[in-house]
Amino acid sequence: MRLQYVDHSRKKSIDTFLKEWENSEETITVNTSGSTGKPKLIKLKKEHVLISAKKTLAQLSIPASSTFHLGLSTKTIAGKMMIIRALANNSKLLICEVSSDTLSSITEDVHFSALVPIQLQHYLQQTPSSLVDTILVGGATLSMNLEQLAANYPKRIYQSYGMTETISHVALRRINKEISPNYHALPGIEFSTNDANELIIHYPEINPLPILTTDVVELIDSQTFNWLGRSDFCINTGGIKLFPETIESQLANLIPYPIMITSLPDDRLGSILVLLIEANDSPLFSKDMFSGILGPFEIPKYFQVLQSFEKTENGKINRTLTEEKISPNAWRKIL
Repeated sequence: MRLQYVDHSRKKSIDTFLKEWENSEETITVNTSGSTGKPKLIKLKKEHVLISAKKTLAQLSIPASSTFHLGLSTKTIAGKMMIIRALANNSKLLICEVSSDTLSSITEDVHFSALVPIQLQHYLQQTPSSLVDTILVGGATLSMNLEQLAANYPKRIYQSYGMTETISHVALRRINKEISPNYHALPGIEFSTNDANELIIHYPEINPLPILTTDVVELIDSQTFNWLGRSDFCINTGGIKLFPETIESQLANLIPYPIMITSLPDDRLGSILVLLIEANDSPLFSKDMFSGILGPFEIPKYFQVLQSFEKTENGKINRTLTEEKISPNAWRKIL
């Protein structure tokens, strides 16, 4: 692997991780994302990390000795995995700033990059000086607006599904050209579900036991599923189960601010949907704005403006911490 620093301030963190990778220990220590709770430290076997890296390279047919781009923090499993993939592939790794416009400083063709949604959106909205051949996007759900933006990209973009415990992704979904709502398993991985339709991952190469997730899916077959949302965040309103992530994606084209759907208790329905907006001003909303986009139970009843949402290291909204910032007296009714 050849390292090329576009952002020299990252050298210390890269060196620290490489020393951990090259030491005599059999494991590396990583943080979980913290999107559903407090981040925790877990240990991953280096041999399993290499299995995951090589599986991705083979599945995406990344050419050996090519050029990779790193614009993710090495505090996350996604950032660490790009380094390991570059190592396993004997590739050049362009180490760039961890920012929304991380690709803006690139002046040469890149074969492979992994981005979070805000980085992908920024890249696609610009006129790129060079095209990235293959992009992996993950870390958070994609808005409908971003998917539409990605649809006409001339090279390959895949949305990844995975978690720290599975050492990066276990399934991919093409979001341009051959567009599909379904995720497809990487070789050697299979899926099943429990009675609550929560996804169970069977990945014997890294874990002899099935891995139960809190992701609710529509299982197509043992290697294909359609992701619906997190059971942690599912809202039951009048007996109808709704997933905030799905509604947020549908509203992304309508509301030009970061948003979050949550709920309030209701005597008649059990819970009602409400909308949080990250903004400095106070926009106005009416039910008519949501007609044709959302079903009657999906339309939020109230909204509240917050100056900022709490985020995890990889840019996901930390829903638990964001809800703690809610003022019980600041709700405004959507008329």
